[in-house]
Amino acid sequence: RDYAYAGSFYAFCIWIGFGVAALAKGLERYGKLNPVIAGSVATVLCLLIPIQMAGQNWDDHDRSGRYVCRDFGSNYLESCEPNAIIFTNGDNDTFPLWYAQEVEGVRTDVRVCNTSYLQTDWYIDQMKKQAYESAPLPITWTRDQYIQGTRDAAYVFPLTKDSIDLNTALNFVRSDDPKFKKIPGINQELDYIPADKLYYKVDSVAGAKILGGKTDGMVDQMMINLAGKNALGKQELTILDMLQTNNFERPMYYAITVSPDQFVNLDGYFEQTGLAYQVVPKNANKAVNTDKMYDNVMNKFKWGGVDKPGVYIDENVMRMCKSYRMMLFNKLAEALVREGKNDKALEVLDKCMQVLPPENVPLDYTALSTGELYYVLGQKEKAEEVFAGIAENMMRNINWYFRLNPMQLASVESELLQDMQIMNQILLINKHYNPEFNKKYQEEFDNYRMAYESVGRE
Repeated sequence: RDYAYAGSFYAFCIWIGFGVAALAKGLERYGKLNPVIAGSVATVLCLLIPIQMAGQNWDDHDRSGRYVCRDFGSNYLESCEPNAIIFTNGDNDTFPLWYAQEVEGVRTDVRVCNTSYLQTDWYIDQMKKQAYESAPLPITWTRDQYIQGTRDAAYVFPLTKDSIDLNTALNFVRSDDPKFKKIPGINQELDYIPADKLYYKVDSVAGAKILGGKTDGMVDQMMINLAGKNALGKQELTILDMLQTNNFERPMYYAITVSPDQFVNLDGYFEQTGLAYQVVPKNANKAVNTDKMYDNVMNKFKWGGVDKPGVYIDENVMRMCKSYRMMLFNKLAEALVREGKNDKALEVLDKCMQVLPPENVPLDYTALSTGELYYVLGQKEKAEEVFAGIAENMMRNINWYFRLNPMQLASVESELLQDMQIMNQILLINKHYNPEFNKKYQEEFDNYRMAYESVGRE
C-alpha cells in the first residue's frame, strides 16, 4: 500500500542512484573512459535491470480486463431488495460498495452501514440523514444518548431468568434514571441489560410483507439469546434499536463476510439471498431463499472479468472466486436439488463453470460439491471432467511434495495432508457414483499414502 511503500521507494531510489554513480566512477577509473562516456555506459547497463524486471513480472501485475472489486461490490448491493439496509464490517465488503454507489450510481436506494463505524457518534449522525434514494435509518436514539463516552457498551447482567421484551430492554439501557444503572454487588453505575434473553414481537402484517406473502414458518416473536455475551457494543445496541423501530418496513441484511460476533445472535433468522443474509421473521438458520438467490446469481450478478481467458487473478481475488464457487453456486445448487428444482440446479452449476472457468480458477476442494451435484443430476461426463481436474491438480501437488528432502517435506506436511484428504474424498465420491473413474488414480494414490505412512513411522 502506498503509505507503507512510498517512503521506502524513495530510499531505494537514492541508493540506486548511488549505485549508478559508483558504477560510472568505476568505469572511469578502471576502464579509462572519460566521465561522459562512463556515465552513459553505466546508465544503459542499469536500464537493462528494470526492463528485465518488467519482462519477468508484468504478467503477475497486469490487472487489465479485471474488474472484480467493482463488480463484486455491486453484487452485495444486488443481493438486497429495494430500499434495504445492509450491514458490513470490513474494508473489502464496504469500500467497493461505496464506490459502486458513489461513482457508478449502482443501487443508491440501499444504505450501506458499517458496524465498525457504527460505534462512533459521528457515523450514527450520518446514518440518521438521507443519502441519495435511501431514507434515514430508523434510529430512535437521540445524540445525547449515543454521544461518544455515553453508552459505548451495555453489560449483559441477567437479574431474571425470564426473557424480556426488546423494547423494554432498550428503554432500560437508554434511561438516565440512576436506579437503572445499579448492578447488585457493584458500586459503580453502569449501563446494562437485566436479562440475557430478549424477544421481539413480530407484527403479522409487516412480517408477511417482508416474506412476500409466504407466511409458512413465520414466527410471532423472535428470540434473541445473549447468553455467553458479556456486553453489547454501541453498534449492537443501535442495530437492535433499528430492528425494533423498523418493524420490517425496510429489508435488513448482513453481508455474508461479516463476522458472526456482530450478528447479535440474530443468525437463526438469516436467509441467504446472495452475498447477504436477510433478517426474516422465521427460523431460517441461514437457509437459501432459492427464488431470490437464483435470480440474483443468474441474472443480476457480474463477474469482474474472471471468466476471460488469461486474465490475471491474484491470491486475494482467487480466494474470493473460490468462496463464490462454494458459498454461492454450490450452496444454491444444493438447495435447488433439495427442492426438486433439478433443471435450475443444473443451470447454476453450468453458470459456475462458465464464469469461474478452471483455467482461471483452478479446481480444488471447493469444486468437490460441484462434481458430486453433477452426478446427482445425472451429468456423468461433466462430473468426470470436474473430478479429473481436481485429481490432476492434487496428484501434481502430491508428486511435488514427495520430491522434497525430509526437512522440506516436514515444512509442508499440512498442505500435503490436506491434498491427500481431498484426493481421498474424490475416490470415495466416485466409488459411490462411478467406480470406473478411480482406476486411473487409485494405485498411484495408494503408493503415495503408503510412502507418507512410511515417512511418519520414521
